[in-house]
Amino acid sequence: MISTLTAPRSLAYALMALILSALSLSPQVADARSPAKALKGRIILSTTPFPTRFKSDAAFIKHMKKVDTKAFNLEAGKPVDIELMAFFAKPIKATELTATVYDVTEKPQEMATTFPIYLQGRKAEQIVASNFRLDDQSFKLERRYLLVISTGYRGKILAQTKFSIKATAAQRQQMKAEEAKAKAAMDME
Repeated sequence: MISTLTAPRSLAYALMALILSALSLSPQVADARSPAKALKGRIILSTTPFPTRFKSDAAFIKHMKKVDTKAFNLEAGKPVDIELMAFFAKPIKATELTATVYDVTEKPQEMATTFPIYLQGRKAEQIVASNFRLDDQSFKLERRYLLVISTGYRGKILAQTKFSIKATAAQRQQMKAEEAKAKAAMDME
């Protein structure tokens, strides 16, 4: 005979075991264990170099989400170096990928720049790190951009992210002054 005190406990333990086993099979929990799965299809951008090691996969994922930058300031004549880390849904075996940046502020979108990303090519890779430079020749203030990494021209898109170039307070003030000056010149005509 089962006592009335142990029956609810054993039922509670059985229920807890069932819930924990269901959670361990959940895709969200499984994704949290692997950075490549948790961040698949994304590109993380940062102005600071990424660490070479992490204590755990959870620390890796947490750091990537923390440093992911979506807006950059760009001053005339002062380029900004951007570090990127791309996470692919499946391992890619290639020697070179293509990164393309599109200005998506207005339609139709225009290509701002493109650059190669060289891989080791010895093994299939699911996480790739690289870098590129923002300069005032290719990138304009107060614009939105889409960065896409693909297998080549019109190739399969492996990862993407959006970012923007924001003007500093001083740049915005200068832009307003130039607009006012241009408007005054037009009114004089």
